[in-house]
Amino acid sequence: MRRTNAANGFTLIEVIVALAVCASSFILLLSANQASLSRSLRARQSAILEEAVESKIQEIRTGIETNSSGTLENLPGYSWQMTTMPSDTDGLQGVEEITLRFSAQQSSAASTRTVTFYRFNKSTVLTGQK
Repeated sequence: MRRTNAANGFTLIEVIVALAVCASSFILLLSANQASLSRSLRARQSAILEEAVESKIQEIRTGIETNSSGTLENLPGYSWQMTTMPSDTDGLQGVEEITLRFSAQQSSAASTRTVTFYRFNKSTVLTGQK
């Protein structure tokens, strides 16, 4: 029995199908890598923003920051605004409710953070103000 050349190798259709499978696998791998990189970048930006928020809260609590608004030095494009109100806590004088709003220049909800905390204001108690 004689062998023909067609039995010895792959057909052109088989090679094209194999190349198509490899190319689609490569495209899926690249898109997964892009999605991972994008999530990593968002997580990094979120961590930097959280660090800046914590720093601003500590500056306000310790009295270093006396302004009621401004920009974040290490995050260009982000600003903050503070509102201070007497606390609704019954029987406690001198407790202030402080609300900080951090926002980016874009107006997306993901780039806005609001933090509320309380601080004891000794001068309010000493002077008898409410």
